[in-house]
Amino acid sequence: MFLPIHDRIVPGIGNPEAKICIIGEAPGAEEDRVLRPFAGASGTVLDHCLHAAGLTRQDCYITNTIKVKPKNNDIAPFYNARTGTFTASGTGWLDSLREELSNIHSNTIVTLGAVAMAAVTGLRSPTKYRGYVTQTSAQYGSRKVIPTYHPAATLRGQYILRYYITADLRKAKSESAFPEIRRPVRQIVMPESIQECRDWIDKIQQVPEYVCDIEVENFEVSAISFAISPSVSISFTVGRSAWTEQEEFELWQMLHTVLTNGAKKIFQNGIFDVAFLMTQCGIHIPMNIVEDTMIAHHIMYPDMLKGLGFLGSLYCGAQEYWKDMVKFDNIKDES
Repeated sequence: MFLPIHDRIVPGIGNPEAKICIIGEAPGAEEDRVLRPFAGASGTVLDHCLHAAGLTRQDCYITNTIKVKPKNNDIAPFYNARTGTFTASGTGWLDSLREELSNIHSNTIVTLGAVAMAAVTGLRSPTKYRGYVTQTSAQYGSRKVIPTYHPAATLRGQYILRYYITADLRKAKSESAFPEIRRPVRQIVMPESIQECRDWIDKIQQVPEYVCDIEVENFEVSAISFAISPSVSISFTVGRSAWTEQEEFELWQMLHTVLTNGAKKIFQNGIFDVAFLMTQCGIHIPMNIVEDTMIAHHIMYPDMLKGLGFLGSLYCGAQEYWKDMVKFDNIKDES
């Protein structure tokens, strides 16, 4: 195993039996001085977030991906941020991290920042995956991973990120109670016959409220989806060649009926969906029966992000990042 020569290695610290392992990027000046991870300003932020999440350092094993302080705090000799890959020197430290984690029995890993996330999952962009439950690469034993921001980011004018880190640590605490990933069980239906459409429209008509979303392609509605419970959703594709002209006409009539009934309709960024359905499809949804998750969240937490990806990371439990589950090459998500 190759490791760069350095006489100031900062080792990991904590109980190897802890259920939560926290992995950062690399030591800073204070960590290099006292030979303890997260001993400086970033560590103070981490402590505050841990306490707010109902945790302490004693509940965690804490380490860094790179165990030496980078010269001038420049991670580039170890990690290429543009490509999301590690250099030869960085790869040596990945070998060290794998060996370290083989002796740590944590079932949930919290990665702080891009370097740690890339090291144990191979993924890029903590902003995208932050708060979602993913898993390590196979060489780390396929453990649960919850990526979040590095506490240092909150020291540069982004104080709000402390609340995101706290939320992610709180999720880690909950997830650490069991080793396996428990994904929400959901039934996603895409009717392929007009009779299936009739049957599902009848079911939607019977519920007092539902969630609705539209997909748009070339400025035309390509799909309309409904969630009639937290576990059941139905997506009707429109304009596809499989429908005859008469079948598509009937489908639109049924969709018009259900979209204008008296049930409460819940949207995310519904001002787009409602306006588009009215102007492009002639479907007028009464606004007194419309609610909006984006607006509701923004009213409660006006300083936070409010996009669908962010809300999913906060409110959907062990949900994986769903845009990695299915790729719609030709459908644009307007939420």
